[in-house]
Amino acid sequence: MEGFCDSAFWNTSLVWNSDWPEVTTCFQDTVLVWIPCGFLWFAAPIYALFLFRTCSNAYPTSTLYKSKLLVCSLLAAAITVDFVREVSIHTQNNSSAWKSEVVALFIQLISVLLTAVFIEMERRKGFVTSGVLFIYLLLWAFCSLVPFYSLIFKQKMCPETSASFISRLTFWWLNRLMVEGFKAPLTEEKVNDPNPQQLAKNVIPAFLKNWDSAYKVVKTNQNSMSQHKKSHHVSDHIISVHFPDNDKLEPLLINQHLSQSVNKNKECSKISLFKVLWKTYGMKILMIQSWQLIKELMWISNPLVLGCLIDVVQDKTIQAWKGYFFAVLLFVLVILQAILDKQIIHHSGCIGLQIRTALMSAIFRKALKMDSKSKKDSSTGEIVNLMSDDAEHIEQTMAFCSAAWACLLDISICMYLLYNVLGPPMFAGLALLLLIIPSNIILYGRVRKLYDEIMKMKDERLKILSEVLNGIKILKMYAWESSFFSKVNAIREKEMHLRKKYAIMEVFLHFSWTVAPFLVSLAMFVTYIYMDKDHHLEPRTAFVTLALLNVIRIAMNWGPWVLNACIRAAVSIRRISCFLNQKDLDMDGMLKKSNEEPGPALSIENGTFTWDESLGLTLKNICIEIPQGSLVGLVGTVGSGKSSLLSAFLGEMHRVEGKVCIKGSIAYVPQQPWIQHDTVRGNILFGKDMNQEIFDRSIIACALGPDLDSLPDGDMTEIGEKGINLSGGQKQRVSLARAIYNSADIYLLDDPLSAVDINVGLHIFEQVIGPNGLLAGKTRVLVTHGVHWLPHVDVIIMMKDGCVITTGTYQDLITHDGPFVQYVRCLMTEQIESDEEEDPEVLEIKHQIMKQLEAISGEDEEEKLSYKNSPINNHLASHTASDLNGVVPAEAIRHHQLTSQLSREKKKEKEAERTKEEFDLDLAQKKHILVEEEMVEDRKIGWDVVATLIRSVGPVYFVAMIVVFVAYHVASLASNIYLSKWTDDTTLQNFTAFPANSSLRMDRNNYYLSLYGGFGAAQAFLLIVFRLLDDFRLISASRILHNNLLKTILQAPMSFFDTTPFGRIINRFSQDISTIDNSLQYSISGGIESTCLVCCSLIIIVYSTPWFLVALIPLSILYIMLQRFYVATSRQLRRLDAKFRSPIYSHFSETLQGCSVVRAFGAQLRFVEEAERRIDENTHFRFYLYGGNRWLGFRLSFLGAVVVLTTSLMAVATRQSESAGLMGLAFLYSLEITGIMDFFVGSWSTLESDMVSVERVKEYTDLGVEAPWEISAHKPPDSWPEHGDVKIDDIALRYRDGLDLVLDGVSVHVSSKEKVGIVGRTGAGKSSLTTALFRLVELARGKVYIDDRDTSLMGLHDLRSGLAILPQDPVIFAGSLRSNLDPFSQYNDQEVWTALEHAHLKTFVTCLPDGLEYDCGEGGTNLSMGQRQLVCLARTLLRKNKVLVLDEATAAVDMETDELIQQTLRTQFAACTILTIAHRLNTIMDYDKILVLDKGQVMAFDTPQHLLQDSNSIFYKMVESAGLLTS
Repeated sequence: MEGFCDSAFWNTSLVWNSDWPEVTTCFQDTVLVWIPCGFLWFAAPIYALFLFRTCSNAYPTSTLYKSKLLVCSLLAAAITVDFVREVSIHTQNNSSAWKSEVVALFIQLISVLLTAVFIEMERRKGFVTSGVLFIYLLLWAFCSLVPFYSLIFKQKMCPETSASFISRLTFWWLNRLMVEGFKAPLTEEKVNDPNPQQLAKNVIPAFLKNWDSAYKVVKTNQNSMSQHKKSHHVSDHIISVHFPDNDKLEPLLINQHLSQSVNKNKECSKISLFKVLWKTYGMKILMIQSWQLIKELMWISNPLVLGCLIDVVQDKTIQAWKGYFFAVLLFVLVILQAILDKQIIHHSGCIGLQIRTALMSAIFRKALKMDSKSKKDSSTGEIVNLMSDDAEHIEQTMAFCSAAWACLLDISICMYLLYNVLGPPMFAGLALLLLIIPSNIILYGRVRKLYDEIMKMKDERLKILSEVLNGIKILKMYAWESSFFSKVNAIREKEMHLRKKYAIMEVFLHFSWTVAPFLVSLAMFVTYIYMDKDHHLEPRTAFVTLALLNVIRIAMNWGPWVLNACIRAAVSIRRISCFLNQKDLDMDGMLKKSNEEPGPALSIENGTFTWDESLGLTLKNICIEIPQGSLVGLVGTVGSGKSSLLSAFLGEMHRVEGKVCIKGSIAYVPQQPWIQHDTVRGNILFGKDMNQEIFDRSIIACALGPDLDSLPDGDMTEIGEKGINLSGGQKQRVSLARAIYNSADIYLLDDPLSAVDINVGLHIFEQVIGPNGLLAGKTRVLVTHGVHWLPHVDVIIMMKDGCVITTGTYQDLITHDGPFVQYVRCLMTEQIESDEEEDPEVLEIKHQIMKQLEAISGEDEEEKLSYKNSPINNHLASHTASDLNGVVPAEAIRHHQLTSQLSREKKKEKEAERTKEEFDLDLAQKKHILVEEEMVEDRKIGWDVVATLIRSVGPVYFVAMIVVFVAYHVASLASNIYLSKWTDDTTLQNFTAFPANSSLRMDRNNYYLSLYGGFGAAQAFLLIVFRLLDDFRLISASRILHNNLLKTILQAPMSFFDTTPFGRIINRFSQDISTIDNSLQYSISGGIESTCLVCCSLIIIVYSTPWFLVALIPLSILYIMLQRFYVATSRQLRRLDAKFRSPIYSHFSETLQGCSVVRAFGAQLRFVEEAERRIDENTHFRFYLYGGNRWLGFRLSFLGAVVVLTTSLMAVATRQSESAGLMGLAFLYSLEITGIMDFFVGSWSTLESDMVSVERVKEYTDLGVEAPWEISAHKPPDSWPEHGDVKIDDIALRYRDGLDLVLDGVSVHVSSKEKVGIVGRTGAGKSSLTTALFRLVELARGKVYIDDRDTSLMGLHDLRSGLAILPQDPVIFAGSLRSNLDPFSQYNDQEVWTALEHAHLKTFVTCLPDGLEYDCGEGGTNLSMGQRQLVCLARTLLRKNKVLVLDEATAAVDMETDELIQQTLRTQFAACTILTIAHRLNTIMDYDKILVLDKGQVMAFDTPQHLLQDSNSIFYKMVESAGLLTS
């Protein structure tokens, strides 16, 4: 059924495990339709033949007969309408129309028509009843039960899809949602499903199809110009292997190699995104433009009808019925305009939502296929900005894009009509417009460039913020928050400086467009007065002119807003187009074969690869073949290219030349494990269905049993982002278990054993990787520094400086004194010199290796004798397996794993005996939730939020803004009142007393002109003052709010970051701050302006027609009710929209960090579908938010039309007693009242919606923060700590309120220069002790003293800058190498180079093209894992602190890097106090003391020798389990 149905055919869980039985849509559209119809069609030939052979005995037509035919006709009509609608929907989406739902309707239609034919035939044959039709109708009724009660129970379907024509025109289908939102705060459960046309699955295929077509055109043009043409079928073959659902992924996941490299400062687009969007949505947009044309013609006709009304009022001889006719005509015109306007905005907005969905999906798809160079150019923060701001700019512009040309059309037609009214004086106003427009066009070009620069600054800001949030723990431990605060703030200041320039230009543009209509009217009236033969301005002339000028004013007011939006959209289209045209991973040279084909599993032929062409070649002249089913050991020194070779196999590197061939599927275990925010089980299954047997086997093989037993919810324990609540070894084993569970043909294992203890490593090698492990028979490439694994591998590949220097079996290589033997000898020397005590089996293996090395160590007897007496040989000889006692560790672990598995199986049996409800209840009660769902406010925007904004703006400035704008509108009102008085002036109408050419008439006219012009000048001045106040104070408020937010986030405790997803925080800095930057100033000015306009309009209308007060009271009540209904709903929808944006960014950021793993497992499609599901969730609420706005707009327009009708009817009824000028003024304002009231409620609703962003920023600004960074009263001297004496006195620690203590009564005294190893099982509290030392979490009780100073009284920066730490996960920030070592620029270059030399990095950095200014890349991607840890070591060396904490610093690095670190620690930190959280027990066996923790308490604290004397101690058992006990 795939392709024919949009859902699965059958889902047993949906039927049996739901509250009421449901079946899939596919089952409803096929089986439940085909059964009754199939019976009818099968019986039809036989029954028809029977009827033909029966003698005719017709009975007359009866009521029953007619009723049957009527029912059949109605059914046929309804089915036909549904059929046409479904076909049109599929046609619009560019998808096949012959889907299950369309075919079902067609079958039903034919069946109903066939039923009608049988009814007629039965009447003619005299049949009273029919068994065939009875059975058919009974089957149909029975099969319709499921769809019928599905419609009853499943009321969340979008009401628009089933709404009638009138309901859609009036947005009646939204009434239920508005009522629900008014009754109680909306939650996501109460909101209906979105319109299917907005879902990603229906939106994206058309966009991708057109992008693919554009790509093929570009590719064809490139191939025609290129001498070396490349075929595209290989890439297509690769994609079809990786992604079975190829249509959903094409074309942004296909291989794009555009010859020109991307330059962000130039137009870099090869495929025009604008053309693709136009091809996809152009016809829909053009259709909407035709509606816009009709609406504009109606809009322009309003002044003409108004002129006719004024004629009726002015000329008392005209029949009154004509006045009533024109009043009704004006009412109808306003209603039709409202219907068209809201439908245009609604459908344009829906297209905008579709474009946003398509672009966000396209950006996500592209991010999954970018090559390393493109990824380096586009950080996570920049890409998030594309998805949040740029896609939204394009979406929002779509709703009003038609206004761009409509404004020009309005102005052009109105100028023509003005010529008909005024004659030649119109050209005076036209000349003024022609002077203003060119200067504005030039200015708009500059505005576009400025906005582009602003977006680049925002990209840079979000890039650094992403780095800060990803490395916040290290940032706090190093006390670097202030440095990064300054960095972000400096970029923000540049952004604000550009925004000020932007604001000044906007002020000028807004001024020119807003004041231009008044200046045009003034120029026309002046010219008209002086050119007219009577020098008299009549009411009809004045107010028809003003009405037409009002149309021009509205068009010109819209102009800056629309053009500004178009500029932003154009910039955003260019930026997204530039991103989508960046280079993809090079798959042209990669050949994918099935596993059944003959040949090697992996091969590279003459391969040369690089990460970045500007940095030179990384891998050179690679020619290797890896046999199928073999175990290959990949060895070499740090930076030799081992991980890069695996990346070359995965297609992650840029291929300069050569070919890569892969046979079968791949599973990849990276050196730095990638863990999702999911449960342990979810991380292991990785999208696969649960198979308990395979899952348990994977758990046992990876030694995860004890870890799962210790976790609160076992394998269902929630894991935070980046595996925050797992140790390094646990993360690596989960990563390995994922690879095992997702059975593949080829396994690429990037040093997974370096992150685990030696005994666990031995267990994993035996159970998983080795010849008898779970992966036996699979092709395995193992990067390793453990020489003891090498005798068990089939082939060894050794690398150096990016080249393969030797390959062969272990026996072949070990028997020749070549590079491999030298490497093994050097590695073993390093390990032995570190006093390593290891597992007896490992020691036995090394002993055999040393015998082989001894055999080839030299040709003469003297060299052999010296080597035989070497420390290496003596060490191994004294520690053979026969000298050791205790349980063999591998067997012990297997025994423990088996016991754990049996206990879990018994537990499952007991759970199976209970009912499902009891189990679900128990699971819910025991579930430990790490990340809580984001809370959504359910109240009105509080006064505290408003006060926060006013304080940020400045109370005095805020009041001044209101006063200035009120004064502006008072001046505007006064100018129109005086214009009315001018036209009604009886002296000017008296041509006897004031002849046409008399000076008295001209003086009187000049008096009114000067008043009119004076009020205009006042308006101009006040408008400029207001715009400057509004723009500059809102920029200042935005700066304050951003700085407060940033400072609070940097000072937030670590518990906040552990429980808050990345996307939720970055959403505040991107979307919410963007709303405050861009939208809030317009909504504030709109709220003030609309209030003033409403007051002015009502004053004029009531003053002109006092009887309007009778209608004003009920209309006001209706307005208030509508506003309350709408705001209550829209506010919650805005909050839900903001809430469901965060998961998009969290998922996107997380996927980017693990995209190599996602690609290796071929899971792109699943991650794309998950991203699109989250986009749909967000679009869901946006659709109803925008729909609610149209719902309100139509009702306000209708009430405005009622105001127009009421005013017109009253004016006609009272024309005998009222002046034409006053009535003209009333008509003018009543005609505006529709738009003004719409503007009033809409702007205040928008303001409240925008205030949600202020509310969300304030929510995080009010977070609880850590202690102050500095406390002057307790500030230690700069040399503190001088000795490094650490005293821990009865401390207790819990991570959050309500949780158990993780440390309880810990008391330890570490003397100066002592080396203390901290050991304990998982969860014993080792890392928590580090947390307590650095005060990442404040103590529940107790004290910590360093050099007799109470650390709880110090400022956090004073404390943390006095300590040094080498963390387990090396965190490198984007930027130069020097900034990563010394962000405060405290040290000179000589000191930095010295630190690099001691960290064994000087040679590497010297060879870099930029030296200390080398760009480390986002997250340190330009450095290897070992190099990153050595950079962290260099940081520690620079600080020269007396207290050093090693938090399992070598747990995730290879043994070579471990040895380099240990060597530096012994030489450079000899005079320091060292606290080491031990990962490998052998590294702390020579320490002064050992601290043993268990369940947060001190079990022992003494010398290693003393602790080993107690055979019942925890430390003894740990050493025994590790196989480190000697006789």
